Amino acid sequence: MNHRFNRASALVAFACAAAPLVAAQAGGARLVLSESFEAPQTANYTVVRAGQSFRTRNHVWKVEQASIDIANAAVRREVTAFDGRQVIDLAGSPGPGVMSTRFATAAGQTYTLVLHYARNNGIGRTPAVARVEVVGNGVLLQQELRHDPARLPFNSYREYRGTFRADATMTTLRFTSLNAGNFGIVLDALAVSGGGPDGGSAAPAPLARAPVAAPVAPASPGGSTMTGGSVEERYRGTWVANGAACDSPVKLVIEANKVSFINGSQRADFTKLEQCFSCAAGGMTTERQPVWLTTDKMGDSPWQLTLDDTRKGRVVVTAEISNDKKMAARFPLGSGALKKCS
Repeated sequence: MNHRFNRASALVAFACAAAPLVAAQAGGARLVLSESFEAPQTANYTVVRAGQSFRTRNHVWKVEQASIDIANAAVRREVTAFDGRQVIDLAGSPGPGVMSTRFATAAGQTYTLVLHYARNNGIGRTPAVARVEVVGNGVLLQQELRHDPARLPFNSYREYRGTFRADATMTTLRFTSLNAGNFGIVLDALAVSGGGPDGGSAAPAPLARAPVAAPVAPASPGGSTMTGGSVEERYRGTWVANGAACDSPVKLVIEANKVSFINGSQRADFTKLEQCFSCAAGGMTTERQPVWLTTDKMGDSPWQLTLDDTRKGRVVVTAEISNDKKMAARFPLGSGALKKCS
């Protein structure tokens, strides 16, 4: 799922100690809402379901429909953060999620909303789409947010700015995922400012990314440590089709950061790899689940390996090459569990 610039940058964790987002107060405008979803802290992800609320450092957000995911981007490789470590995946587990918060406004005064959005890479070639709206006594602002894989890498954040004139003393900011399923728009770093004594609104200063810290070694959902995104050691080795001899010319070799398909003198090596820890279950879950290993094209990958250690005392690897019929013919590994030879 991605066109990452390089693997290290995709795994970067942004510094927790970064200064909070602050908007300019030029022209008498003041910051009335600032959010980067760094609380409640999650070591991996947290699913918040319809009817539940969660409290960040400054606000209370209510989930109105389905669910949303609070994700730690230092661990969840399918998302990246614009500011800090944590983001919201509006699609949830499952979606489409809807969430909202309320903030104080002065009727008749003008405000500016600034937010940043990207997409969950697990969505593959499907565009991620959501709607943002500001509601008082009526709808004050409404905009569709679209992040298209055909035009943008998944971790390329876009900025949206919109203005509205308040018509009540309390105003609602609402986000609605327009993607069913479990992958959608990723939201981070938003602010509302305005309501100055002149009745105007000075646009917030651009929200800068937090300083970048050194890459960290993320933990997999099962609690084992991943080193630089490498395939865990128990899956590494030479695998052949179930029932085949270990000297079979058709084999799969899994290394820490490389996957090779071999058939005698024919060979296909892949070093740009991606792992998805939530795809097998269709979204984030607290239960341990199989890992999907593919090329960095994810949904467009010619193959997918399922790495499964959920069965007691047994590690299972299966290979699916259905996205590339020519490759499937060259390396006929079958669709069942493979046999480990070394």
